[in-house]
Amino acid sequence: MKLIRTLMAAATALAVTAFVAPTFAADDPGPAAYAQALKGKRVMLVPMAMGFDLAQGWTHFLKKEVEAWGGTFETRDPNWVVDAGAQAITDAISSDTRPDVLIIHSPDLNSYAKLMKKAQAAGTYVILVDNPANFPADAFVGSDWDWLGPLAA
Repeated sequence: MKLIRTLMAAATALAVTAFVAPTFAADDPGPAAYAQALKGKRVMLVPMAMGFDLAQGWTHFLKKEVEAWGGTFETRDPNWVVDAGAQAITDAISSDTRPDVLIIHSPDLNSYAKLMKKAQAAGTYVILVDNPANFPADAFVGSDWDWLGPLAA
């Protein structure tokens, strides 16, 4: 009997939530604020290379989201060559169509640090993806590598 009451209470809560949630969603100012803030923005991804699943996954989902909010997304493929990545970042910074956001999948801790600082000084937000760097980026999206080692142990 107690199990049936618990199930009935859960079903009632689920039903109420299903009818109330759309009302809350309609009043949420978040989506409109994001759309306004991101409309027309340029976002560029410089991965280590485009020829592997991780970079292709990041590219797919970033492109989907940026374009959904009215922005422009592009990539530069250095194809595992650090100098080519540095050149892509340099070109992006000095371009007339400088990106508003530069997302970098850095190959190591130091290779692009000076260029990322230069990008920030030019007014471009710098986001590091997957790999941290010796640079205070605007954001880091990825694993906590310092914690994963002890966690695995």
